[in-house]
Amino acid sequence: MAQTTQLPSGLAPGLLLEALVRAPGGGPFLLMLGYAGWAPMQVEQEVNAGAWVPLPLHQDLVFDVPHAEQWEQAVRRLGLQPGSFMVAGGGARA
Repeated sequence: MAQTTQLPSGLAPGLLLEALVRAPGGGPFLLMLGYAGWAPMQVEQEVNAGAWVPLPLHQDLVFDVPHAEQWEQAVRRLGLQPGSFMVAGGGARA
């Protein structure tokens, strides 16, 4: 079985499909595949520049909120109103 990284509440990105099928207790599961790569300190620089707005993990946002509503809910959990910030000059600003 592949090595995994455990997150709070038993979430583990990078699990193989076989591991999901064999996991005790069943779902819920959300399987997303993709790739992102950054140079050392690139993410930190992008966050400082306003390109990313980090949000702590909310398991209910991942599993309970319909996909079409997740972005809006995430923005609201940051204390912002969707549409109340703009992207210009290198980053998002509230």
